[in-house]
Amino acid sequence: MRLYQCWELYMRNRLRGLALVCLVSITSVGCFLQVTIGREIIEDVSDFVDAVFTAIDTHATLGLCTTIGGTVSCQYFVNGVPITSTASMASELGLILGAIADPMIVELPAAAINIAGTYDDGAGHTGPLSVYPALSYVPVDDTHTLTPGPGRQLAIFDLPAGAPIAGVTYHFGLTFQQFVPDGTGPTQVKALMSAKVTQSGKTFYPPMLPCVSDFSALPSITIPRSAVLEPLTLPAGVPCVNKFYGYFRNEVGPSMACDLDNDHDIDRNDVALIMAVRNRAASPGDPRDINADRFINANDARACTLQCTKAQCNP
Repeated sequence: MRLYQCWELYMRNRLRGLALVCLVSITSVGCFLQVTIGREIIEDVSDFVDAVFTAIDTHATLGLCTTIGGTVSCQYFVNGVPITSTASMASELGLILGAIADPMIVELPAAAINIAGTYDDGAGHTGPLSVYPALSYVPVDDTHTLTPGPGRQLAIFDLPAGAPIAGVTYHFGLTFQQFVPDGTGPTQVKALMSAKVTQSGKTFYPPMLPCVSDFSALPSITIPRSAVLEPLTLPAGVPCVNKFYGYFRNEVGPSMACDLDNDHDIDRNDVALIMAVRNRAASPGDPRDINADRFINANDARACTLQCTKAQCNP
């Protein structure tokens, strides 16, 4: 039996609301996930204080970030209530924030295939999301990496470069497929929102909502199989306070695009991560597409082999 699963996600730039409703048929699963995500960047302490009171008074759901003192710090609010998911990021190189619309990192079954996404604001801005599936590692900062649980994979869903952000409400469609035996129970997935940081040519995805360091700390979202509408609720956020992400890679050497497992060297382990997904098309920005030709193949593996930091690409 083919089991087809679909999420619908809506994104708005400033105020966010959370709801989850699932429509399921006997042979398929479809989920509608409404999450409006945005972040407001503030550069003055007094403005930040005013923004906090405004968020509380208006019962807003948003993230407020400051760029004060050489770091980026973010505080989230849900319906005007501060939640314990705060993080700061620091770099002596000058931090570069990515799109205000946070990328999503989703943990899916390893058997999930045809992972894809689309965006549409209903006003002419539409197209495929940049999707990086079958990831074994997602770099968080210089010393931390996200990995999937056993039998799972990670996929990053991100707006493509050039997609407008400010004042836009997006309709996202996230889809994947998997083949399962008859009688298979509900499918469980996990998801978080991250920032997107680029330093010295390497892209990092620090978790922001919630700012966990391990997917095992996240509760699962269960997608049932049913012939009727199934109301679901998103699991409560996992508390974390004052999470710190550091980007000082140049202290130990230049950032290396081929360092896919984020262990500060290039070796056969990194080459193996490319070969594991060789001969497939890639979205722009996929970290395994080393030569940026929109295809992952032996040419990318060869390019990294030439950059190995030890003889014979030894770990």
